[in-house]
Amino acid sequence: QLSSIKPSVHPSVSHQPSSEEMFGSNAPSIEASSRPTLNPSKSQPTAPTFGPTKIPSLSPTLGPSTYFPTASPISTFPTLPVPSQSPIESCTPENACENATGAIGAGSCIEEYACQNKTGNVGISSCIGVESCRNNNGIIGDGSCQGEEACTFNTGIIGSSSCIGYRSCYDNAVDIGDDACNGEQSCQQGGEDTVFFEIGSESCNGLRSCIANVGNVSNSSCIGDEACSGNKGNIGVESCDGLFACLGNDASIANRSCISDEKTIEDVIGDPFDYFGACQFNEGDIRNDSCQGMEACSRNAADILSESCIGVTACLDNSADIGEGCCVGFSSCLSNSGDIDGPGSCLGRE
Repeated sequence: QLSSIKPSVHPSVSHQPSSEEMFGSNAPSIEASSRPTLNPSKSQPTAPTFGPTKIPSLSPTLGPSTYFPTASPISTFPTLPVPSQSPIESCTPENACENATGAIGAGSCIEEYACQNKTGNVGISSCIGVESCRNNNGIIGDGSCQGEEACTFNTGIIGSSSCIGYRSCYDNAVDIGDDACNGEQSCQQGGEDTVFFEIGSESCNGLRSCIANVGNVSNSSCIGDEACSGNKGNIGVESCDGLFACLGNDASIANRSCISDEKTIEDVIGDPFDYFGACQFNEGDIRNDSCQGMEACSRNAADILSESCIGVTACLDNSADIGEGCCVGFSSCLSNSGDIDGPGSCLGRE
């Protein structure tokens, strides 16, 4: 870039010719407006307009997140944002971006080795915590991956305001939506086998809510401590909402099913070791609007159709198929072992 042009001065010359003397009337001129500018088409990135509530402390030992989404669910999987770009000087301290490549947003890659050896793009205010995005090869949106080793070894696409908490998305290899996987070890993966699935927006929020999950999780599902821990089935919209709700689930669960009021161990009345989630260890397919209530379909081993098994322990230990609109009421089909068919069967308390 040229800011001015000064003729060279030789100590033995007392007179320096002017540009007119040298070039005549055709002497060139250099205007300030002709000076080149850097990146004229790029605008400075803007800060995100939203973020998760109750973002945990940015100290190296983040505790579990207590955030649960309050926004209305979205019925389609989100379009994940392209990270905003920003100069590399966001990295603090100096070793935070050691051997790092790829775009880094403003205020990102903060703490020791936060983005060491990373190759993927990072958005604004992301990767905050010791080794939070070390060896990241995926794409990370704005306000995400906050916590010690939050997204270490990530190879998937992570949306905005997601993966907040200690090892929340450690070794992640899947696509994660916005406002998802917030809580200590909420979506931590690991193991030799690579499994491809998706986690929707506002899902898997809670302590170890989706740790070791290998099934697709739709929007606004798996809310609560260990709600879908070890899940192997596909889960629909607004399902598996509660403490241990679908822990160890091995089948498909449709929309608005497997719901209880308890979200954490502290919500349990009595001995928490005696508590089972709404569909804990379920092995049968569960349709829409079913298994609602504490322990409603725990250890279920058969198919349950829509709007069935509503109430506390309503279909606990069930081992036979249950039709639509059946087993509605407190303990109404408890320990059932025979098929229940036809709307309106087994209604009422016990």
